[in-house]
Amino acid sequence: MKHSNENDCHDESKDKSFFPNIYSKFTLFIILIAFLGGFLTQIGYNEFHPEKECSDDDLMIESIGKTMVIISSCFVALNVLIFLGSLFFQPKKSLPAFILLLFHVGGLCVVIFLFGEAIFSNIACGITIIR
Repeated sequence: MKHSNENDCHDESKDKSFFPNIYSKFTLFIILIAFLGGFLTQIGYNEFHPEKECSDDDLMIESIGKTMVIISSCFVALNVLIFLGSLFFQPKKSLPAFILLLFHVGGLCVVIFLFGEAIFSNIACGITIIR
């Protein structure tokens, strides 16, 4: 009987750790998408870098990369909601969600630091300053 109870306890711990494992893998996947998107944006930006103007359209690879970075940025809100939910329902077990949230935000900051020029290259196009 003792052996059966140990297996039941072990199975319960597997079930409880299933969601954090999926959540951590999903967060790492979203961070990887941001890095890949920044890299693709940089590749597309380097095609025109010296002579790129506002009238030039983005390459398809650059548009895909920017979209990937934006999608990854939107998932920060999901990570915040998951953290707040874990903080509300299980405050003692919310530390992994908080660490993954910080890791996601930090990863996006690194992506913006490394590939920011390419990501924000057309941000001021079409804006006129009235004096």
